[in-house]
Parts: sequence; C-alpha cells; structure tokens
Amino acid sequence: MAKSKSSKKNVNVSRTGLREASAELGMVGAVGAVAGANDMVSGVTELGVARDLNRASKAAAAQGAADVTQGVGRMRAGAVLSGIGEVATEGGVRDVAQGGAMLATAGEAAIIAHMIKGISRDDISQGMELAGMAGQMRAVRDVVDLLGMTQLSEFMSTMTTKLHAVAVYDLVRSQEARLLASKARGVAGGMAELGANEQAEGVARIVVGQEAVAVGRIVAEVGAVQAVEGAVALQESAAMGAAARELAVEGVANVAEGAREIGAAQATLATAEALGETAEFQA
Repeated sequence: MAKSKSSKKNVNVSRTGLREASAELGMVGAVGAVAGANDMVSGVTELGVARDLNRASKAAAAQGAADVTQGVGRMRAGAVLSGIGEVATEGGVRDVAQGGAMLATAGEAAIIAHMIKGISRDDISQGMELAGMAGQMRAVRDVVDLLGMTQLSEFMSTMTTKLHAVAVYDLVRSQEARLLASKARGVAGGMAELGANEQAEGVARIVVGQEAVAVGRIVAEVGAVQAVEGAVALQESAAMGAAARELAVEGVANVAEGAREIGAAQATLATAEALGETAEFQA
C-alpha cells in the first residue's frame, strides 16, 4: 500500500511539472515568435529603405554626372567666349588707335591744302603784277620806238616778252596749285571720314568684346557652380549607396534572425504542446 501511494504521488508531480513546463515553453515560444516577427518586420522595412536609398543614389549619381559634364562644358564655353571677347576688345583698341592716326594725318593734309591754296593766291598776285608791268613796259617801248630809239625799243620788247611769259607761267601755276589744293582737301576729308568710321567701329568692337568677356565669365562661373553641385551630388550618391548596402545587409540579417527565432519559437511551441498533451494523458 505504501508503494502504491508513492507511485501515485510521483505521477501527480510529473503531470504538474509537465503542465508547468508546457506553459513556460509556450510563453517562451510566444515571446520568441513575437520577437522573430518583429525582427522580420524590421528587416523587411530596412530592405525597403535600402531599396529606396539605392534608387535615390542612382538618381543622384545620374544627375551629378550630368551636372558635372554640363558644368565643365559651360566652363569651357565661357572661357572660349571670354577669349573671343578679349580678341575683339584688342582689335577695337587697335581700330581706335588707327582711326586717331588717320584723323591726325587728315588734319595734316588739310593744313597742307591750306598752304597750297595760299601759294596759289601768291602766284596769282605775282602773275597779275608781272602782267601789269609787262603791259606798262610795252607802252613805254612803243613810245621809245616812236622816238627812234631802236636798240632801247628792241631791248624793252624782249623784256616785255619775258615779263609776259613769267606772268603767264605764274598764273598757270596758280591754277595748278588750286587744283592740287582742292585734291588735298578731298584727300583730307576722305581720310577724316575713314578715321572717324574706324574709331566708331573700334568703339563698337570694344563694347561687344567687353560684353562677350562679361558673359563668358558669367557662363564659366555658372558652369563651375554646376560642376561643384554635380560633384557634391556624386558624393551624396556614394554615401547613400553605402548606407543602402549597410541597411540591406542589416535587413537581411534581421530577416534571417527573425526567421530563425520564429522557427525556434515554433519548435518550442510544438514541444510545449506535446508536453501539454503528455500531461493530459499521464495516468
């Protein structure tokens, strides 16, 4: 009888222990399942964020590369435009200088024309004076001839002829000088007009050249800013790519850990269920 009571007591303790163990294992399994599910959710979330970061990284890389390319292109275009502007400005300065030289030469030509015109007036005055003297000597010669002074008359006739020839020469030369003065004035006027036009063209080229230099510098500066922004975007893309890889690795690890925890929890729950069933059927 004593042995029977002891056996019954052991059986009761074993059933209670099985039930307690089943409950504890069930609690552990439930907690493990929740933890595993949380890890899997966290891992899936991290994988989603990693995917979004990866897409953003690729977009930033594409935009950064485009900005760098366009920025460098604009810098080169700006430099070329500035160079053209500098060449145009230098040409304009030369044109202004050449125009000034032509105006100075035109002024000198005008002075020469005025001097030639003055010489023409002197020749006319001298020619008319000599012509008058020749006429007077001719009248005296006629008087001397009437007085019978043949030799003196012949001498005066010769002198009259010479004076008349010199007078005619001076008058002809004065006409030539007037023509020369007129041509000199025409040349001076033409050179003055060309000089003024040259200076006007030079000033216009200087203005255009300076504007081209200014625009070229602005384009180059904009290109430099864009290139820097592109480089920053590439750096950000690299950083986002690295972060995306780290999150992906962590997400995969969390999903794997969650799956392991859920698997372990399921095994624990199965053990707890088995222990519970064993406790129920314990004699």
